[in-house]
Amino acid sequence: MRAVDVQAVLDAGCDFALLGKAAIVCHDFARRAIADPAFLAPALPVAIDTLSEQGVSAGFAQYLRQMGGIVTA
Repeated sequence: MRAVDVQAVLDAGCDFALLGKAAIVCHDFARRAIADPAFLAPALPVAIDTLSEQGVSAGFAQYLRQMGGIVTA
């Protein structure tokens, strides 16, 4: 997800934008997007270590691994 995409949604009149997976792989996406309109969340899939660095619990990381496409094998 790109910060400019979120801004476009807000500029179109939406009250808020849902970040979904971008917020999981980058816990401070909103802060970074405000600071840098060119900010880009990490591309999926990410390494399990990346999730750990973002504060994702081991149990939730394993759940995400089972979903496919979010965590590298």
